[in-house]
Amino acid sequence: MKKRYTVWFELELSCNLSCVFCYNHWHDGFTPRPRAASTDRALEVLEELFRKTTVDSIALSGGEITLVMDLERIVKFLGQKSVPVVLTTNGTLLDRKRVKTLKESGISTFQIPILAGNKTIHDNLTGVPSWEKAIRSLVYIKDEGGQAAIVFVATRANLQYFIEVLEVAALLGIDRVIFNKFVGAAGAGLINRGRLHIDDVDELVHVLKDANDFARMHSLKIELGTPITLSPTEVNQLDCVSWHKCPVGLDQSRFVLDGFGNLRACPQSKHILGNIMDQHPDDILHSAPEIALFQDHPATECRCLAMG
Repeated sequence: MKKRYTVWFELELSCNLSCVFCYNHWHDGFTPRPRAASTDRALEVLEELFRKTTVDSIALSGGEITLVMDLERIVKFLGQKSVPVVLTTNGTLLDRKRVKTLKESGISTFQIPILAGNKTIHDNLTGVPSWEKAIRSLVYIKDEGGQAAIVFVATRANLQYFIEVLEVAALLGIDRVIFNKFVGAAGAGLINRGRLHIDDVDELVHVLKDANDFARMHSLKIELGTPITLSPTEVNQLDCVSWHKCPVGLDQSRFVLDGFGNLRACPQSKHILGNIMDQHPDDILHSAPEIALFQDHPATECRCLAMG
């Protein structure tokens, strides 16, 4: 029986924002941006992926994924495979027409970052005015009957504004918010880790407890997209928060794929473990020496950060 995987597909490598927390490893100030694959090549890679594995879901990402002009062609191909397709986008390039087209092509969920309840904090973190466009895109998605999730990247600069983001979600009728604690393992995030990393665990727990109370009152779900180490008591107190452990390890069922077929363990890692056009993903994930090394670090922490 084929092993089932969740795949993060990095199709576009350029971006129209300059987020200070960006984890793309080529945004570290000195690494050249990799060449993006053509749509034809990307489709060949996807065909090979589906031939070799069973895909539970796939997230299309970048860079900024909506810069791919024939994105709908990729989405339609995936739609024919009857696989849930998530679009992870900053939302700034989405208009009502494209939202409708992408939804009709097969996008099941749009994930869009909102980093504060006000544009000043959000725009400072993205480096470009983007808050209003992101909010507008969420309105379009809801108007077109699409599913949306808000992504919050929690840094020292905006942690206190998480409640505001939940308020935005409640006002827009969005019941799912993904809380990604800033990692800073690669890219601009690594450069800015000193000023963005959350060192005060007590403050983090306090914010999550307040957020949990708000989420309970407004029927919201908070998902931790990156691992956070909390005590069992603290976990039990956060009944509206779903937990996540680092998926990297010998038994992992998630991986990152680029348009050429190069496989990485995690979006935060720059290490290419192999290529699915030459090897089976199962073999890559079980034979790569880096994966065995990841095992030395607890799953409640980011293993990619520990490895560098």
